[in-house]
Amino acid sequence: MRTPHPFWATLSFLALGAVVVGFAAPSRASSAAPACQSGPASGSWDLPNSSSTSGLMLGKLVDGTTHLTAYSIKASLTSVPSPCLSCIQGKIQGGLSTPSGALVYFVQGEYHGSVFTGSGTFSAQIFDPTGPSTQPVGKISGTFSDPPGSTTPGTFKGNWEICP
Repeated sequence: MRTPHPFWATLSFLALGAVVVGFAAPSRASSAAPACQSGPASGSWDLPNSSSTSGLMLGKLVDGTTHLTAYSIKASLTSVPSPCLSCIQGKIQGGLSTPSGALVYFVQGEYHGSVFTGSGTFSAQIFDPTGPSTQPVGKISGTFSDPPGSTTPGTFKGNWEICP
């Protein structure tokens, strides 16, 4: 019987080891973090009529790459008293849903504006309900306009980003 050359025996052993390690080792692609998403946001903004009522923010977050609706936002707007008599300010609390309606993120933030114009700015952080509640995974911010005395809701527009 012929004895294999030591070079071929070593090469065969290394090849077998590489195959075993290849099957046992996790792929790099599976451990990579999901890509960030971002784009424009817009919708309706209905400020609270008084300090004892809630308003409503309804809209969509569009993926800036695909130009398709990535999420819907529904959040309550709660007025917060301010020492500034010409100012409006409040809290934003709600969630982001997929186009199919599944709630996937929580949203918390604030809005500030003018009593006289009903317009201002808002910013909120986006949280993953399955992750640490203190670590945001994204943000949404922009402007709103809901003139006082109007019988229809106002509007908001802004930008968002989520990096899970």
